[in-house]
Amino acid sequence: PRTVTAFYERGKYYYENGMPEKAKIELNKAIKRSEQLAAAGKDANAYIAAEALNLMGEILHQDFLSVELKQPPSNIRSNLAKLKTLMKQLSNTYRKVIAYASPRSFEATYNLAKIFEEYADKFVSQEIDPNLNPDQQFVAQLKINEQGYQLYDKAVEEYKNVIKAIPALAEKLGIDLTQPVSQPQSSMTDTTATDTSNVRVTRVAEVDSARMLAIKWHEKAKSKVSELLFKEAELTATSLYHTLEIKAPFKRPLEIILFKIQLFDKAAKPAIKKSIAAHLRNIQESEELGLSNKYVEESKRQILLISNVLAEQYEQLAYYALDNYKTEINKLVDLIEKDYGVTNEFGEDYYAVDNNANQMIDFSHELSKSSMNSYKQTLDLGIQYNIQNDLIKTTKNNMIRLSVEMTDRMNQEAQQAQEKADYYRVRFDSTQNYNYDDAAGFFENYFVQFNNYSKELLDLAYQLKDQYDIKNIWVNKLIYKLIKLDPLAYSKEIEKERLILQTDSSWVYSTTYFPEKWNLIDFDDSNWQKAAVVASTENQFAVLGVNPKAIWVQMQTQTQDTLNFQATDSTNLADTTMAGANIGGSMDTLVFFRKTFYLEGKPVAGNIYVTADEDFRIYLNGEYLLDDEQNNYLVLDTLDYFTFDIYLKQGKNVLAIDVEDRDLTAGGVKLYGYIDALPADILKAAEEKAKEQKIVVDPALIKRINILNKDRIAIKGEL
Repeated sequence: PRTVTAFYERGKYYYENGMPEKAKIELNKAIKRSEQLAAAGKDANAYIAAEALNLMGEILHQDFLSVELKQPPSNIRSNLAKLKTLMKQLSNTYRKVIAYASPRSFEATYNLAKIFEEYADKFVSQEIDPNLNPDQQFVAQLKINEQGYQLYDKAVEEYKNVIKAIPALAEKLGIDLTQPVSQPQSSMTDTTATDTSNVRVTRVAEVDSARMLAIKWHEKAKSKVSELLFKEAELTATSLYHTLEIKAPFKRPLEIILFKIQLFDKAAKPAIKKSIAAHLRNIQESEELGLSNKYVEESKRQILLISNVLAEQYEQLAYYALDNYKTEINKLVDLIEKDYGVTNEFGEDYYAVDNNANQMIDFSHELSKSSMNSYKQTLDLGIQYNIQNDLIKTTKNNMIRLSVEMTDRMNQEAQQAQEKADYYRVRFDSTQNYNYDDAAGFFENYFVQFNNYSKELLDLAYQLKDQYDIKNIWVNKLIYKLIKLDPLAYSKEIEKERLILQTDSSWVYSTTYFPEKWNLIDFDDSNWQKAAVVASTENQFAVLGVNPKAIWVQMQTQTQDTLNFQATDSTNLADTTMAGANIGGSMDTLVFFRKTFYLEGKPVAGNIYVTADEDFRIYLNGEYLLDDEQNNYLVLDTLDYFTFDIYLKQGKNVLAIDVEDRDLTAGGVKLYGYIDALPADILKAAEEKAKEQKIVVDPALIKRINILNKDRIAIKGEL
């Protein structure tokens, strides 16, 4: 057996000193010598033989890694054949290592799969013939990627075999992978043995280290499944990005846009679908194996990133269309100033150029919608597969941002179109040159289109905002734009101005009755006195989370004359009647209260809650609202908004209450209310919009515009 060790040590020496060919000779001698001893039924020194085989594998592996797939094609073909030969040799070597059932067997099992991965790596990174044109290079790379995908798939299956094989191999070696990593001390030594020389502590250590090796290579194989599935998905993404780099074989903007749309539909969309499916496979298979690593998390990110690729492309193309609208407008203006029927270098008269401009407006609109809907699909994927990361927020931001920025640009173009329409209308009136009449019609049509399309995009963004509960700075800008378009329709999104009404010392009162006048807005209450705040031991408003003050009359304003009345036991009434008032010599006490408040905005909601000691009647701007039926100070009466909304006015309002204190306890009156109103500046925007005059276009001009547009390419539905 020592000869096996001697051959191995010599081979190891040659290898470490840069002589791999000599090393192979000695290592082969060690392997053959071990096989001869085993055949003779003698000690074959299996452990060292396995080490020799493993080192032989390392040398062959270095040879394998040194092979490069570089041009010319003949060299690539030759080296591919060489790689396959080395793969076969490596496979045989690793299988022999496994057969020796040494601790090296676990690594060898892993290496069997590893060579398939490395072959796939080399294959996909092979050099492409530089003599091919860009289109041919793209096709060549696409073919390589498709084959590489299959090679990686083979490697994945090999690693899955490793995951199954290592536990089975460990069981044959007597290693239990189900137990905790560290074993109890009692299982490592035999404390009952009197002859400690027979206790094979070193063997126990070897078993334990072999167990750690088994766990190590088992875990690495599992992580490799995630890594290679991720690589497969990345290959499909590479094909996608190559697709997007294809340049249109045209020069005219309209043809370029149509080419790009077809490219997205026929090539990009399938590539995106395939790439997403590959990343989903990584997530699903990793979950089945109980894996959670960077490749799984990155696949989740890539699903969202790749799904957003088309949205970004649509957006770029939408702006490209708008930029070329400007180019067409410049051509149009140039032709308008020339004689009727003159054409440009493309043989187009101004009718044809107008058609081009209209097409660009249509494309900017439809491509923007397609971009937003693509972002929507990304959010749907996130929901469907429970993907939660920063890209969800980014996608939401981009979806709403696009609507805001695109409509900003459209509004700018609409304004300029209106200015040009007015300009050419004046010129036509002064010259009767029908070129200018046509031009005015063209620009009026652009103005209408931009405004209509802008509203559509904002409405779509608004729907998406609600559907996905989006809250960000772009939503605030979106709402602001929509409010400017239609303040009342989007009032629920507006932060309301809340006016609080509650009893306090700012209220005024009188004990004198002014028939049919005292509760009106224009009644002069300048001589009325400020109400006094009185103690209240009950909070009838606790359920609302507020506690308005109770108010009654000022004590110092009373005179002996106003309090002159007879009672059976005046001593029992002395404290309570001081805060009362005697009206017309009656024992009943009646006090009138007023509160003036101002509303600047448009009221849209509110409530009023009130109670008094004992009976009360409440009025708004002279209109009767409610009489307290129960006359119970502990009971809260509620006036909902629709009880009083029709009586509210912009500007000055007056809330009035008369309170009758029949038992002369002077508990007072307590009121709390609020009114929510749209801000005044929002209302001003609505009023200005209502004042805008509709564009009046001559019927003959409308007919002419329709004729001009009849040959435009129809763009319907999703691009």
